[in-house]
Amino acid sequence: MSLWAHRYGLAVATFALLSALIIARRLDPLPEGLRGTYFTGASWASASVHSSVDAPPSTTRIFAVWRASPPETFSATWSGSFVAFREGPYTFATLSDDGSWVYVDGQLVVDNGGSHGAQTRTGTITLAPGVHTLFIRYFQGGGPFEFQLLWSPPGSPLSVMPSWVLAARTADLPRFLLSIGIRLAAMLLGVVGLVLAAVIGITALWRSATRPDWTVELGLLVSGAALLIFVLPHEIEGDGRIRYLALAELIEWHGVSRTPYSLVGPLVSAPLYFLGKFVGTPDWWCARFNTFVFLAGLWAMGTLLRDLMDRQTRDTFLLLLMAASMFPYHLEGYFAEVFTAVCVAVGLLAVRSGHTAAGWTAAVTGAINTPASLGGLGLAAAVEAWDTRQVRHFIAPVIAAFGLMAESWLRRGSPFATGYEGNFGATTLLPYSGKPGFSYPLAFGVLSITLSFGKGIFYYAPGLLLPLRRTVEVNRLWIAFLIGLILVYARWWAWWGGLFWGPRFFLFASVPAALALADWIGRSRDLRLRDLWIALVFLTLSAWIAVEGAMFDFAGLGACRTDATEWLCLYVPEFSALWRPFVEWTAPTAQQWIIGVFCLIVYLRFATPIVRELVLQSRAAAAAIQQARIRRGAWRF
Repeated sequence: MSLWAHRYGLAVATFALLSALIIARRLDPLPEGLRGTYFTGASWASASVHSSVDAPPSTTRIFAVWRASPPETFSATWSGSFVAFREGPYTFATLSDDGSWVYVDGQLVVDNGGSHGAQTRTGTITLAPGVHTLFIRYFQGGGPFEFQLLWSPPGSPLSVMPSWVLAARTADLPRFLLSIGIRLAAMLLGVVGLVLAAVIGITALWRSATRPDWTVELGLLVSGAALLIFVLPHEIEGDGRIRYLALAELIEWHGVSRTPYSLVGPLVSAPLYFLGKFVGTPDWWCARFNTFVFLAGLWAMGTLLRDLMDRQTRDTFLLLLMAASMFPYHLEGYFAEVFTAVCVAVGLLAVRSGHTAAGWTAAVTGAINTPASLGGLGLAAAVEAWDTRQVRHFIAPVIAAFGLMAESWLRRGSPFATGYEGNFGATTLLPYSGKPGFSYPLAFGVLSITLSFGKGIFYYAPGLLLPLRRTVEVNRLWIAFLIGLILVYARWWAWWGGLFWGPRFFLFASVPAALALADWIGRSRDLRLRDLWIALVFLTLSAWIAVEGAMFDFAGLGACRTDATEWLCLYVPEFSALWRPFVEWTAPTAQQWIIGVFCLIVYLRFATPIVRELVLQSRAAAAAIQQARIRRGAWRF
């Protein structure tokens, strides 16, 4: 039996066992989490209006329970039990806005009561090994709200209390441990299944088109995929949370959200949401949705590029996207840009590869997910129509426009109701602030999008400045789409994307930028000394972009969180997220260090041959200069 047969057999066995564990967990009468009861008043006095099992209770879960529209004031209680594995002092804490209290075995441990902003209070209790009861009270008295439950077992730092140690009712220790075993086994097998899928999928890409001496790239891609899924920090926040709650509203309560954000991407992530009901939690899986989309996009682009470029350039291109671009940062959240960028990049590549219908379908799907990208899609279709002399390519943007109007009609009652009507920002010292819609001057918008220190795409995707030494036809479509994005967003009052690292709406720029850089790296032996220095500088900056985004985010940039000084992070170099670590150092977490080291390894993989060629050519140039000096000296003598 071949190695591949063994792999597929292992995958089938893993899936079968995982299915059995999922069924066992679903039928387990000891549900994971705490039993939550919600009240419309702030004093737990009214009749309860919601009851659910929350695993664990959190701000996101509270939003979901209230269907993303919580009342101005409300209260909640959570009850259940948890298991302590060791004897010793256990510290519990709540981060809440407003008041919260935690009782363990009927004893008050955390008193975070009163009306206040988000603050953390802790308390410690000594526990024996076994099952203990847990009861929590929380109220919201108006304004913003937040809640998070934390704990610290003996010898461990304070962290979010994991859902697998919780149960919505009490049980004896053996029964509780059996439930925990089923939960952890299901999660472990889910992880194993993901790793097997990644290994089988990425290896399949290389089996048909690689030589044995290219196993380094294969190893880097497989290990990078695992790191992006399991090590890179993921969190659903900002408008990503609004998208997630819109999906939850559709699945849980069969309601259609009127949020202005498209539901196309969230609907594609629905299988992950349902998977989270059996293994882990829906938010754990959905937080990694963009990572799964990105890895699938790498596989698709690698497959489509086999006949368009040599293996070395293709491998370099894929690894640069993974570890030397804006993608690592964007993969941390549930925002719309990754889905759009990957769908459009793969779709336009498929169009140029001869898969016209499938390619335009993917590109149209990505464009509907981000309505402002319709202009880019139209420009790409115009370029393809001009190159092929076929007007039929204009059907794609027309279908996308009808798709946008259809979604608006179904969700908001009118094909022209975008949800952004009257949308505008705060008035600051910037002369065009506070105006609604597409009110920003086009010329200043283009200059800001391309060259502003904090959001300029030429800083965050420097490969755009490199000319392709070899013709890759799809790049014309990619560049056309990017130009369309810039022209549309240049007039939007919030072209910078709000409180977000880097040029948020222009993640797509990383795709043509990585292709150009890969082309230069692949031809390093043929480059002149000056061009070698250019390639090394651009590669170094591209790697730093991935490292800085994944490791530092907005560290040290508290000034960006106020309207009065947000402009500093757009136009002042030392307040740019890209350079802030050189001004104010913030220590990354262990997870962030691991991602940074991986990006460094990929950087060294590509920088080493460039440096080697630099040294060789520099020596040759120095020797030639020395010979010339000797000849001139001899002639003068």
